[in-house]
Amino acid sequence: MSTILSSSSEKSYHPTMDSLEIPPELCTFDQEITVGPFKRKVTCECLIPFEDPLDVQVIHCFDDIMRREKLPYPFFETLKQRLRKWLLSEVDRLEVKTVEECQKVEEVDWKQNILDFRAMMNELKFVNDERNEKAMTFDEKFRFVMENADSDKLQMIVAKEAKMSEERISLIRARDFEVDRLTKACETAVNESLEKREELEQTSYNLTVINEKMKQVNINYDLQLKALSERQRQEYRDMITVMFETDTVPEYIRSESPPACVIRKITTDSSTARQIVPALRDESFTIHIGTQVKTTHNIRIMQSNSLVDKLPAFNDDPNPEHDFSQRLYTLMNLYGSDLSAIVLLVDRDPLFHIHNRTQFFRICERTTELHFDDIEVQLQSATQQTCQMNKIRKNELPESTSYDIPSTCSKFDEQLCEVGDVMVTKHSNLNNAHVVFHLVVDKTLESDEITSRNAIMLGVRKIFQAASMYTIRNITFPLLLVENTTENMTVQWCLRRADLVFKCIKGFMMEFCSNMARTSVLFPGSKESIQANYTINFVLPSKLSQNVFNQIIEQFLQIYNVRVTKMEGSLLDGNEIEKKNESKLFRKSFRK
Repeated sequence: MSTILSSSSEKSYHPTMDSLEIPPELCTFDQEITVGPFKRKVTCECLIPFEDPLDVQVIHCFDDIMRREKLPYPFFETLKQRLRKWLLSEVDRLEVKTVEECQKVEEVDWKQNILDFRAMMNELKFVNDERNEKAMTFDEKFRFVMENADSDKLQMIVAKEAKMSEERISLIRARDFEVDRLTKACETAVNESLEKREELEQTSYNLTVINEKMKQVNINYDLQLKALSERQRQEYRDMITVMFETDTVPEYIRSESPPACVIRKITTDSSTARQIVPALRDESFTIHIGTQVKTTHNIRIMQSNSLVDKLPAFNDDPNPEHDFSQRLYTLMNLYGSDLSAIVLLVDRDPLFHIHNRTQFFRICERTTELHFDDIEVQLQSATQQTCQMNKIRKNELPESTSYDIPSTCSKFDEQLCEVGDVMVTKHSNLNNAHVVFHLVVDKTLESDEITSRNAIMLGVRKIFQAASMYTIRNITFPLLLVENTTENMTVQWCLRRADLVFKCIKGFMMEFCSNMARTSVLFPGSKESIQANYTINFVLPSKLSQNVFNQIIEQFLQIYNVRVTKMEGSLLDGNEIEKKNESKLFRKSFRK
């Protein structure tokens, strides 16, 4: 009888298992078996459903119990029957449980599921859009193109920038021509009124008319320049996007006529294109800084007419080949970790360059800023930050100090910077610098003596700290903290100033530039140190005498412990004078 039940149960059990796919569950057999006056409690665990036949599974469970409990022979048959009955009941229980769960799934509101699924897809799409937008910004596209494009595409990018620069320069020339014409007309009207002694009212009226025309001309051309900048910026970004997505140069870019600089390169002889430039002193050295771990840096001491001469605008270089290579080098490192910077000396006015239309401002104006904000926008932002900082400074002053300072000569004018402050601007349209540090100085710097605790030297310290944080590896710096020589600058004054700057910058480099840790600014979460190699260009005024220049060189060699080895030779045959002129000075330096 039991055998018939067992076979029928197995027949009904196996098809149900295959159709329902019961999830496996670990079940526990815990019963008390009675044989005559004897009782034994047995336990066993079994994974249900099982793949073996029912009789085989009963034998497995029976063997497991016998190994642990060691039951006597009279309990064998009763235990097997209990195990068989328990296994069948557990299978039935799991089948019923699985069927009930299936019925619950069928009773789910499918319309609500569809709505929930649509809402989930909308959220996923929104997150995906944000990720793609963040991963495909213009700066990352541009960096990818510059790192992976071939020489032909890179040449087309530089040629397109040259074309845009020429278009902007032509508009600026037209504006300057109109302004000069009206300025001369104003001067002529004033001179004629003085000669003919006309009435004051008529002269004032004529000057008012001319000034109004000049104002309208400036407004008109400013609007045209802004519109041109927006159009060129959009064209440039579209070109970079197409090159990033298709790895090809747009056809409308290839069909454009080459820029004038390329035409001059083809039609002009290289020997006649060279301009005779007076030779200025330029010395290069290699130094080693550090106490335990020494780092190698390059130092260059040179003469220049002006710091701005180190920032030629695109197409201003007389040598087209040098202009192209320098421009390409600037673009390749624009979003990299090898930036170049220059330190300019400015007045306390944050809008010093705009109000005085300095040479630096004119250079920035000649080309469109295709990557960052225009120079006017950046300086306006610096003005707002200056006002906020001055309010904080004024609140931190003691009351006696704030009352003692007259309002007319208060050094805490909210519109002016403090001596030693540093303003930072970013540029992509300059050939030799990506960053410009505007160090605020005053006129007393040209005559007075300063110390290492002076506000200006503290500003220099901020510059080197920022250079270390933002991977600025090339810095051009005015050694004497002046651009032009004056009568007050004696030989001893120049040597004392150079000695102070050399020692301070050596300390700043040991503090910030010896071992640059991966800070949170560029490499968040990492503590790995980088061996950073810097190039410091010390600029001296061009009118400085050769004797003073040589003394400054000797001073530098002593402060930085540089040993110089002089080797004379010539690569060309000739008389002794030619050999002397062609001899080279090889400088090998090391730290004692």
